[in-house]
Amino acid sequence: MTRTVTRPLTRPASRTSPVRTAARPASRRGAGRAPAAVLAVLTALLLASGVALAPAASAARRENREVTISGREPVDNRFVVIGKVTPTPDPAIHVRIEIKDCKRDLACKKPWRLYSRVTTKENGRYRAKVRGPKDGYNRVYYRAHVVRTAKWQADFSREIYIHRVD
Repeated sequence: MTRTVTRPLTRPASRTSPVRTAARPASRRGAGRAPAAVLAVLTALLLASGVALAPAASAARRENREVTISGREPVDNRFVVIGKVTPTPDPAIHVRIEIKDCKRDLACKKPWRLYSRVTTKENGRYRAKVRGPKDGYNRVYYRAHVVRTAKWQADFSREIYIHRVD
């Protein structure tokens, strides 16, 4: 047995709301629409002509720098990180060497922290003595960080690590 249900195509009168035209005075009808329309047209014209004001941060673009890092072991159990910052507009660029100690070999979740600060030479190269892993730790990670200035963006080098071999 099939049951057929028919519904009316129109809404019942109780659900419809009456149109209220007498709520506003006749003198105020459409008064708020004209300034909004004028403002929308002026904004569209300014955007189309390219005269719209851009924020100051996007107007002053900072240039990118490249920071490299590599590790050396000149003597047994003595470690040094060396690297270069390019381009080198001024001889003294401040480089921060950051460190992260990890107990496990991979997937270290510890935050980076400052290990030392060094300054580049005239050719943009830097050098810093670093330590190996502490007792109970398997790896120590290093990276170089050049801070943001008015002309240059901040940049990080890739990370390198020293691994304990037992």
